[in-house]
Amino acid sequence: MLAALMFGSYAQALVDAADDLPEEFHQLFPGDAMVLGYLAFRGLFLAIFVAAAGVSALGQLRSEELRGRAELALSAPVGRTRWLASHLCVLLGGLMAILLAVGIGTAVGAVLVLTDGGHYVDELILASVHQAPAVLAVVGITAALFGWLPRAASPVGWLIIGYAAFMSNFGQLLDLPKFAAEFDVFGHLTRYPVEDVAWTPVWALTAVGAAGLVLGLVGWSRREVNRV
Repeated sequence: MLAALMFGSYAQALVDAADDLPEEFHQLFPGDAMVLGYLAFRGLFLAIFVAAAGVSALGQLRSEELRGRAELALSAPVGRTRWLASHLCVLLGGLMAILLAVGIGTAVGAVLVLTDGGHYVDELILASVHQAPAVLAVVGITAALFGWLPRAASPVGWLIIGYAAFMSNFGQLLDLPKFAAEFDVFGHLTRYPVEDVAWTPVWALTAVGAAGLVLGLVGWSRREVNRV
């Protein structure tokens, strides 16, 4: 929330310096209104951190399993599927709340410094929430691996996060081939509010995330606890 507020408050400084900024900044922050490009980029940047928190939380679940704490919890009258499902529900609820807080924080920061910042409030909140399907997809993929290939869950999750961070910061600057962007989970979403929301990738990423969660629950219910 504080980071979002800080990034939002930089908006006016960017507007004031826009004419003197190098071309690379215009590539990072595209659009007719550079300030919207900047705020959209920061929304994406913070959403990647939110997804990273999800990967970290699932890694912690794996640690709990390896230390025997999960097995101890499951010795109580709690079903395995229910145990994992409850953790996933709390995790996803927390991540979505953080995304909303990020959007609100960015909007508040922009309102405080921009003369027309009030016009951007709805757009900035939606821009942050717009990243939710990508966050869900990352968590879903990691959860699926946790259920079936637990050793690979954290490495693959962090690989997805690292690649998304690299592509968001350097993908356009390096003029990489288009197929490179296909492996970036967050790159499938448009950069709202610079671009209109494209609903096909929104639903596709949501489906990937939901399928991953279901696969993870099925795998967890079938595999051996403490499997390495």
